[in-house]
Amino acid sequence: MNNTITGKPSRLTLSYIDAFLWFNVLILPIFDNASGLLFKLNIIGDGSIGSPSQLGRLIATLCVIYLITKYSSKNTQKFAFILFSYFVLVEVASALIHWQLMAFLYGLVAALKVVYAAFCLLFLVDLVNTNKLTQADLERWMIIYGTVICILVLLAYTSGFHIANYSTGIATRGLFISGNGLGVVMGSCALVLIHRIERFKLKQIFHVLLLLSTTALVGTKGGLIFFLCGLLYLGLKMARQYSVLMTVFLMIIAYFAIIPLLDILGSVFNNIIYKFNNIDDKWLLLASSRDKFIIEAFEQVSWLGAYAFRFLFGMGAYFGYLDPQNSIASIRKLLENDLFELFFSYGVIASFSYCCLFFYGAFHALVYKKIFYICLFLLVFLHSIIAGHIIFNGTSSIMLAFIFAAIFCPKISAVNQKKCSS
Repeated sequence: MNNTITGKPSRLTLSYIDAFLWFNVLILPIFDNASGLLFKLNIIGDGSIGSPSQLGRLIATLCVIYLITKYSSKNTQKFAFILFSYFVLVEVASALIHWQLMAFLYGLVAALKVVYAAFCLLFLVDLVNTNKLTQADLERWMIIYGTVICILVLLAYTSGFHIANYSTGIATRGLFISGNGLGVVMGSCALVLIHRIERFKLKQIFHVLLLLSTTALVGTKGGLIFFLCGLLYLGLKMARQYSVLMTVFLMIIAYFAIIPLLDILGSVFNNIIYKFNNIDDKWLLLASSRDKFIIEAFEQVSWLGAYAFRFLFGMGAYFGYLDPQNSIASIRKLLENDLFELFFSYGVIASFSYCCLFFYGAFHALVYKKIFYICLFLLVFLHSIIAGHIIFNGTSSIMLAFIFAAIFCPKISAVNQKKCSS
């Protein structure tokens, strides 16, 4: 539906794209908060089938399928069809072994989470390659999304009706069921906002600090890393622009605010500080025993006979490393590591493809000298393969798509070069 005279996308096409993006950045977080509300009231559990979040992601997945079918290139459509077929067929094949309806439904929900993330990535990359979206557009959507998440977390926290991340301290995830992905979303958006700012103004500094402080308020290790990276990037960029003023400003802040700020941060990261002081092996603090979970998974998994095929294709999300012929009453221990969750659920093909995706994006960013996006992509990917909660987390998975698409924003004319530069 491109304008045949100018070669530009029609207004109708752009309105469909805008509607889809608004649904993702504004409506889906509300669906997520509805799930958190039901979780807080003990009406549903973590991972329950049929939650508002799952309904919202199903609608979003159907929308992106429609948009890919109607507006994307043939290659993108073929790739999307292969991805969809692969993940659904793995769950179907697993169901033919275990014959459990709830396990099959759980597997489909997990498969659609991966499909949703992959389809958003494919669609957004296709849009930037056809000049329907610029890097400036993508960055604007990322900032809107992070700000919406930030406001929802703060509203829930200030109301007193929220979900605490830990039994001690003030860390919160608002009304989001999972807090681990929130730091990625708000931290990434804060970094993008800092990156976009050419001349700092009071309103922009307040916006950045709001995002960073809410990132810290989540209280996770990933949130702490993004918070520190954001503060460092903000300080370096401000110091470069206002060297003398920045030095004076920092001295004043250090004198009057360092002790109360440290007290607040100590309360937010109370759980991390306690573990740091009481765990001799600091790797355990970083991994949160995920390495043990992965080792135990390899000890439990069976590769005998026909089960050898699970190395290539996995055994579906519900059973993963367990024996699908044994009935299990509750959801298995999730590994909270996207790379190995992909491996046990969908095989080495899926996990290897995910690694290739990262190296392909990083190589492209390196070639086109998008250093900022190499660093941001690396942060998100490392969070994914160490702490998880990216690929299988609907709230944060779209950030991977936004960042990957921003990497592939093509170089355009000198008039618009300023918009799409890294």
